[in-house]
Amino acid sequence: NLFYSSASDGKGLSFTGNDIITVESFSSRMFVLTEKLLAAVDTNGEIKYSKVHNYLSPAIKVSGKYGIIFNRNSHEYMIFTKRGIIFEGKSVDENDIIAAAINNRGDIALATKSDTSASRVYLISKDGECKYIWACGEEYAVTLDLYSNSKKIAVGALGAKDGEIMSKTYLLDIYSDKAQCEFTHEGDGITDIKFLGKDIVSVFSKERITLSTFGFGVKQ
Repeated sequence: NLFYSSASDGKGLSFTGNDIITVESFSSRMFVLTEKLLAAVDTNGEIKYSKVHNYLSPAIKVSGKYGIIFNRNSHEYMIFTKRGIIFEGKSVDENDIIAAAINNRGDIALATKSDTSASRVYLISKDGECKYIWACGEEYAVTLDLYSNSKKIAVGALGAKDGEIMSKTYLLDIYSDKAQCEFTHEGDGITDIKFLGKDIVSVFSKERITLSTFGFGVKQ
């Protein structure tokens, strides 16, 4: 069950038979992801719409205007706004999705498994058009963020060196086949990555590092 609290009172919302996985918010609405559905809840606690899914391992990412629900270890995803689902799609070549990100344009970045490299990263428009592909040869891309103008993608990847875990942070430019910059962090696994203005924040299990995209130097 979900308890929703407003300035005037508190309201409980029940999702019978469905376990709540997570709750995100944008555009003055909460988006409740359960094992079986996605529900949009307004400021009065009223469910404005819901969408049943059959994802075995659902996950969600949001921006200020759009959200994406995707099926980890499968190829399906859906893009939604506060008004409803606007697109249902599949990853390129129907490869399993590892991670996803979405920006305020509704464009998405997907990291997927690949038969020809360790993983691949795609830029896809909100209507399903593939605009960019980058192959990550030796590491597995596990977290992404997409810049507001959709021209740059930050990628956090995991690999190994001399038997120890190694993390890579990549800055991709969609007009180049090669990474614009990369940063290696040994002995710690990357768990999240975010653009912060023109900087990139890489979050590891033991620390976080801010990288300047101007030369990709460590800021802290």
